[in-house]
Amino acid sequence: MWSNMCSKKCLMFGSIQSGVPPQFCLIGRKEFDREGGFLSSIESLFKNIQRNNSNKRFWTDVLLGANILAYGAQVASKGRLVLWGAKVNSLIREGQIWRLVTSSFLHANILHLMVNCYSLNSIGPPVERLVGPSRFLEIYFSSALASSLMSYRFCPAPSLGASGAVCGLVGAYAVYIWRNKNRIRSADKQLERIGYVIALNMVIGLTTKGIDNWGHL
Repeated sequence: MWSNMCSKKCLMFGSIQSGVPPQFCLIGRKEFDREGGFLSSIESLFKNIQRNNSNKRFWTDVLLGANILAYGAQVASKGRLVLWGAKVNSLIREGQIWRLVTSSFLHANILHLMVNCYSLNSIGPPVERLVGPSRFLEIYFSSALASSLMSYRFCPAPSLGASGAVCGLVGAYAVYIWRNKNRIRSADKQLERIGYVIALNMVIGLTTKGIDNWGHL
């Protein structure tokens, strides 16, 4: 999850009752269009959903589509992230508990979105094939909720992003491989690669400003 991100182009949350208007970076419409066009991305994504439905990655593609659609809504609303459900502790305390889930579909900028979508596209299909669609969705959303709860408890700054849910999928995949090492070819190498990815993310999180590391635990 990203927390209180700042760069050259920042758009304000907008006024909120709690009086805490933090900043998040959000790429502008022109930059977004130069990346290939939002509508064309949506069209190709849903074509991919239809093509891969038989390959047991349907819900992975649905979640990818939801994240892209949410980012499109952010761009259309000029970065009003509070409107779309970013995690803001003061508003959650006022009863807006849905932010614990909606924040996992929002992203600070196009790079943040692309990294999380790439990660979800990599880990989602194997987990979905292993555990089935129902269990896959349980893992994804329970991880997203747990991530937001950790962030709410230990990080006072606003935050957002799907990385907490993706980390949950990585953890579930690692546990499955560990429990079935005797039946999985190259299990040790797979666990080693997963450990490397986790370690790399920890290093990046600890050395980069604006990353909510509590949301990755």
